[in-house]
Amino acid sequence: AYTYAYELVQLAEEKGIDVREPFAGRTSDDGVITVLGPSIDYYRELIPDFARSPQPKGILEKAFSSFEKAITWVQEALDIETLSEDGETSAENRSSAVLLVRFANKKFLFTGDSGIESLKNVIDFANEQYIDISHVDFFQIPHHGSKRNISPSILNSIRCTTAYASASKDAPKHPARKVTNALLR
Repeated sequence: AYTYAYELVQLAEEKGIDVREPFAGRTSDDGVITVLGPSIDYYRELIPDFARSPQPKGILEKAFSSFEKAITWVQEALDIETLSEDGETSAENRSSAVLLVRFANKKFLFTGDSGIESLKNVIDFANEQYIDISHVDFFQIPHHGSKRNISPSILNSIRCTTAYASASKDAPKHPARKVTNALLR
């Protein structure tokens, strides 16, 4: 993957295409695209954790996980908030570029696979820079609508007219029911 990325950058430079890292604060020349995250410091913090895999679960953990899923399914049928603030995702996902596109008097927020911590950083950065993302016209829900990548506090901070999860209609886990219900609530 590294060789391929290097070759793409080299090809772009040969064709006179400007290549820039998507770190917070970068803006397109016309001001349409603003990178809201990650910051270069946050990205550097994540680097040591890249390419690590979670430990395999034991039998008891798997059984408890199934029991938890059944309880959550029942709760989601009710009007109870089950989305949590403690979703964990990989360092690679947390390093996703978050872009705000302002076009035709509308705001579009693209979050890639970013996680809760990275989105909280984005909200803080936007507030510090006086960039209003409290209401956007279009919100791409991170990581196909995974419950680990979004939280109630994020949804309370970033309201949207339209939310979009890039997931197959046949995807078994995405978007998560918790996420779609939290968006509706």
